[in-house]
Amino acid sequence: QTASSNPNDLSARQLLVSNAQTLSNRFNSISTQLTQQKETINSQLSTMSDQVNQLTSSIAALNKQIFQVQGASGNAPANLLDSRNEAVRSLNELIGVTVTEKNGQFSVNTGSGQSLVEGGTSNTISAVPSSTDNSQYTIQLNVSGTAMDLGSVVSGGSIGGLLRYRNDALMPAINDLGRIAIATADTFNNQLG
Repeated sequence: QTASSNPNDLSARQLLVSNAQTLSNRFNSISTQLTQQKETINSQLSTMSDQVNQLTSSIAALNKQIFQVQGASGNAPANLLDSRNEAVRSLNELIGVTVTEKNGQFSVNTGSGQSLVEGGTSNTISAVPSSTDNSQYTIQLNVSGTAMDLGSVVSGGSIGGLLRYRNDALMPAINDLGRIAIATADTFNNQLG
């Protein structure tokens, strides 16, 4: 206000410029931190997708082994069943799954019904840039050469938690920061105009 009402007051102008620069630096610092969080989430989604694929592959392989042993002897060794149960438990912590059993083999689906393991076959997921915003990764299910975007339907496990945090907290914060910066700049310009 002082700089606006008395534009020839050099100290008031210098104070205004200094305060404006401090505020601008703070906006940039917060923006950088929020962008780094978004990049960290992308990296975590990639790492977790690889872990999901290792587990689904392991479950499918164990399904085959259990099926073969059951066919030969009529019952499966406890260590194979335990290994498969542990893999399913770990998978559930990552992405949230439902399991059905048929003839001793597990079928594993995401919480929203997409197939991750069917008998001795597993489908992979990958973290890829979203078609709507390539700075944000989404989760893609790959089934027989066809890709399906699961980003809006995965809600379970650590992956679902990361997606919810990004959608419900991080992106609104980034958008709000941008709006505040624009409104502040407009206010400054109107005051000094």
